[in-house]
Amino acid sequence: LVGGVREHQGDAARINGQWEAKMRALPTLGKMWPGVDVSGAMDRARVPGSDNIRAMDAAIGVGLAIAEKCEPPFHNQVLSFSTNPKFLQFLASDTFSDRVRKIQSHDLGYSTDFRKACRAFLDVAIQANVPSDFFKEFAFVLLSDMQINCEMGKWSADLAAEIKQMFADGGRRSERGQPYDPPFVVMWNFAARNTTA
Repeated sequence: LVGGVREHQGDAARINGQWEAKMRALPTLGKMWPGVDVSGAMDRARVPGSDNIRAMDAAIGVGLAIAEKCEPPFHNQVLSFSTNPKFLQFLASDTFSDRVRKIQSHDLGYSTDFRKACRAFLDVAIQANVPSDFFKEFAFVLLSDMQINCEMGKWSADLAAEIKQMFADGGRRSERGQPYDPPFVVMWNFAARNTTA
């Protein structure tokens, strides 16, 4: 469906109707928030087993489904994950096509900065004044090809400790003044270039 919007193929009302039917069949997903990789590598990569489905299209579709079905305060929100991650908020009245175009209008980056993505995610949580235990059962779902900046070729104990400290410090800066637990980080590889994530 994302490819149909991108290529202007098919009737927009039909595409939006198909999406709405899929969303009605999908249960509420709970405490999650998607980060969609919009780097240039995702634009070029293809989903494993397919010659024509772009990794970015697949990630956008999954990201929009998570955004639509997750709980507040992250409902109808996506983080575009690239050199400069950007928080994208959708209106309840936005159609599927509107949402796809909003993500696609974001400038493609040339790299993916995981730390900046975590900071952007944390900033939204602080603004929403979530309780200190909010992230205990929360998943930040990173939809990417795992071609991530610097040493982040795979998850490491050092990186996990850094993210834990980042969220603890962020919680202390919030109105509640209590450290946040770090969220679960789900790294979903849409290009399968490696098997470390």
